[in-house]
Amino acid sequence: VGSYFDLRHATVEGSEGAWRIGLALLVPRVIMASVKDCIWQKDEKGVWRVRDVPLGQGAVRVEEGLRQLKDAGFAGPISLHVEYASGTAAVGSDEDRQKLESVRSDWRTLADLMKRVGWTL
Repeated sequence: VGSYFDLRHATVEGSEGAWRIGLALLVPRVIMASVKDCIWQKDEKGVWRVRDVPLGQGAVRVEEGLRQLKDAGFAGPISLHVEYASGTAAVGSDEDRQKLESVRSDWRTLADLMKRVGWTL
């Protein structure tokens, strides 16, 4: 039995620090990890909502989570999610090209974070 640990969802549900406890408890069973980022913002009715944003621009402590995984011996795979750019776009359209650039940008951010914690790509 393995766990698919999602740092973004753990942050939303565990806020400031409970995500660390959850990861520490699950890390021996983590077989795959997910990275994405988010912020909290008020909607038009003043209700706090979570909004997905480009990797490195939100509240998710991705570098710290990656370090905790690496220090525990986790070796991957890591799944990069670009949910803020999801939806449908015609292949080759300007929107399609923008979404592909979003994926490239987040990949570069993830690669940099992984290098900072000592992972080689």
